[in-house]
Amino acid sequence: MGTTGGERQIVNVADATVATDAVNLRQMQSAIAGVGGVTMPQVQTVVDAGDAQTLADANAYTDSQIIAAGSITPAQVQAIADAGDAQTLTDANAYTDASAAQTLADANSYTDAGTTQTLADANAYTDASSAQTLTDAYTYTDSGTAQALADAKIYIDAQVISAGSITENQVQAIADAGDAQTLTDANAYSDAGDVQTLADANAYSDAGDTQTLASANAYTDSGDARTLSDARAYTATTATQTLQTANTYADTGDAATLQSANAYTDQQVARFNHGLDEFRMEMDDRFHTLDRRIDRMGATSAAYAGLAANTAGLGGANNIGVGIGSQGGQQALAIGYRRAIGARASVSLGGAIAGGESSVSAGAGFSW
Repeated sequence: MGTTGGERQIVNVADATVATDAVNLRQMQSAIAGVGGVTMPQVQTVVDAGDAQTLADANAYTDSQIIAAGSITPAQVQAIADAGDAQTLTDANAYTDASAAQTLADANSYTDAGTTQTLADANAYTDASSAQTLTDAYTYTDSGTAQALADAKIYIDAQVISAGSITENQVQAIADAGDAQTLTDANAYSDAGDVQTLADANAYSDAGDTQTLASANAYTDSGDARTLSDARAYTATTATQTLQTANTYADTGDAATLQSANAYTDQQVARFNHGLDEFRMEMDDRFHTLDRRIDRMGATSAAYAGLAANTAGLGGANNIGVGIGSQGGQQALAIGYRRAIGARASVSLGGAIAGGESSVSAGAGFSW
């Protein structure tokens, strides 16, 4: 304040608290210390670092999505299908072998049980037949012996009665002789009958045993052959049907698995492509916005430079300057005010707008 050579100072100025208050030297020095060291190259470095980080994040995200979508290859899908085929065939073979073994075991058990029962029945029948034949022979022999003895006694009594002149001793001698002869004849006849009866019984039993055993063996062999043939036919039919069923199931499972894998792969690839397109559009928008902001900052810097160039060196205590700038199709307008405080100090305040961006600057200077 004052005139040239008689300038005055405003002292004891309190710190400004509202926009319309004057600032003192201490506040200006604090502002200069806070922002005075920032240059345009430093601003450009910060912007470039932000751009590089954004691009690196985009590349990392894109790589992770590609890896996630491409982790399942056609070879891996085929390997999964082949593993399913091998497991299905193994299960089918195991089931067929188990069924065949169980069927053969059941057939053998059934045949053994039938053979054992047939032999037991044949033995029981033979034993019963032999016992009955021997009993009948004994009964017939005893009956023949008793009948012969009775006939002999009747004959002797008749001879005694008809020959009344024979003495008692003679009768007794004749009776004894007749009894002895009769007993001898009866014993001989009985022995011959017993031998013949026993021989006939043994021959009949042997023939019956042989016939029964032959019939039992033939029946058992026929049953064994038929059972084994039926078991083999059943096993072959079951194994063929099981294998056909397993193959059909495996083919159906393979087709369904391949179709599901292809559908899933196509879906994931389509989703990845869609996400990649959206991400590319988003990155294009962000880069476009960043380019526009950089152009606005360049236009703002040019406007500030024009403002400073036109206010420097003016002799008045109060200077107002206006500057405009343009870069990349973006325009900026800067307005500033400078106040000289004596010959050795000055303060300035300015602002700039560029599209939707705005900035404010303040400065102070002194010399000694």
